[in-house]
Amino acid sequence: MSDPNVCDIPPPDSDDDRRDGLSLETAIVIEAEDSWIGVHLEYDYISQRHGPLKTGWFLESQQLARHDGRHYDVLRIRLSNGESCTYHFDITDFYRRR
Repeated sequence: MSDPNVCDIPPPDSDDDRRDGLSLETAIVIEAEDSWIGVHLEYDYISQRHGPLKTGWFLESQQLARHDGRHYDVLRIRLSNGESCTYHFDITDFYRRR
């Protein structure tokens, strides 16, 4: 039996446990008043699973993606144990808001 993916930690108190953020299809939907708050919510989501930024995980890259008319923020992170994973956030709600 293989070890589970370290990125597969289930989100706490999730109404939809299929939304793990590991693909565009299962992207975490972020609802925010503006992009500043939205990005903080993304980082908070990852920190809840892997510990604080720069201790439990490190940001390797962050890029925008568009698919089927929706906007996504794709964050590739490196965990403190050296493993990497990618999270997808649906940011359509706040994309281009200041």
